[in-house]
Amino acid sequence: MSLLPKLSCAIIQTHFSGVVDESANHDFHIDLVNELLFEQEVLASGINYRVRFDSNVLDAALVENFIELYKDLFINTLDKLLAGEVDTPINSITLIAQLPHHTQHVCAGAKVPQHSIVEQFERMAATYPARNAVVCGNQTLSYQQLKSAGQPSG
Repeated sequence: MSLLPKLSCAIIQTHFSGVVDESANHDFHIDLVNELLFEQEVLASGINYRVRFDSNVLDAALVENFIELYKDLFINTLDKLLAGEVDTPINSITLIAQLPHHTQHVCAGAKVPQHSIVEQFERMAATYPARNAVVCGNQTLSYQQLKSAGQPSG
């Protein structure tokens, strides 16, 4: 059993067949019942997207970055399908077109990490296995517990 909370997410595909040059009243069409909701509506003029999220649960900047990744992946997948590449295995689809480089925040003297997040986590787990890595509510996981939870059981 996982000690970490799970994100409640939904992806909705709507298609109003028979409706011509009309639009749904999106203010009342689908209520936000999850922390994150993706809506796509197919129209003759293209596809409309809408993403709604609970700002008490999710950070707006993180959701915006996630939306950009999702949009790029969706468009790239459609391009492949239109090009006739229908037998592409899912595990061969590139999720991020280019590896993102470290982003330096606008801070005087801020240092840019020289290692990936995974490498930094491995270092912390090896150096400080008993230190708290994650705190959520009244639940706490050490680096060692988090590392063990992330390894496949075999």
